[in-house]
Amino acid sequence: MRERALASRHAAAWLLSGITGVVLLVALMGVGGLTSYWVQLRRRQIGLRRALGATRADILLLFLLENALVVGIGIVAGGLVTYAGSTWITRHLSLERTPYSYLLAGAVAMLIVCQLTALKSALQASRVVPMAALRLVD
Repeated sequence: MRERALASRHAAAWLLSGITGVVLLVALMGVGGLTSYWVQLRRRQIGLRRALGATRADILLLFLLENALVVGIGIVAGGLVTYAGSTWITRHLSLERTPYSYLLAGAVAMLIVCQLTALKSALQASRVVPMAALRLVD
């Protein structure tokens, strides 16, 4: 009897896990695409910075910090929505509150995974040859 009672909850948990995985994949594709777009859009600026003495590490750090800022804003907004949703669900469905450590672990994991996703484009930006980038015609 217990198995039948919990079967629908297990199915719901697996469905939610699957949806979460798809959302994470779409978010990572978006972060990767956006970072790649930033690199292409700012190719001349990167070339100019390199020509004026910026090192590859400086360019890499610039793009990773920008990405961390954008992802951080998304994590804060998502965390607030998650907290509000969790509070509402806890009150209306008489469930236990989700530990805050889960929210923090999810935020840190998302930041790390998004930074690793952006690393490819940031490395591409750091390899821009100054003279080639400055010769580009808009």
